[in-house]
Amino acid sequence: MNLWIFYSPGNDEQTLAACQAALDVLKSRGVAPSVAANASLDMASSEDTTAMEAYVQDAVAAWYAAEDAAFHKLFELTGQWPEQAALIWSTGG
Repeated sequence: MNLWIFYSPGNDEQTLAACQAALDVLKSRGVAPSVAANASLDMASSEDTTAMEAYVQDAVAAWYAAEDAAFHKLFELTGQWPEQAALIWSTGG
């Protein structure tokens, strides 16, 4: 899956469930996790986001929707909102 959540309030099982929720959102939007994560990083580091292609903007929106789904899943499972958490994608296993 290569998704994980830094500073998750949940245990490994809860965090994996939240990552699966994020992956489900990305799949439903037809965006690979690597594409969405990289688009989000590119958008964050760009000085002029108005020139970005629509597909990049769609990938960024998918990433944030996936992160939101993961956070809601964590809240559902732990009763704690992951205030300082971040959804990440890694090329590692």
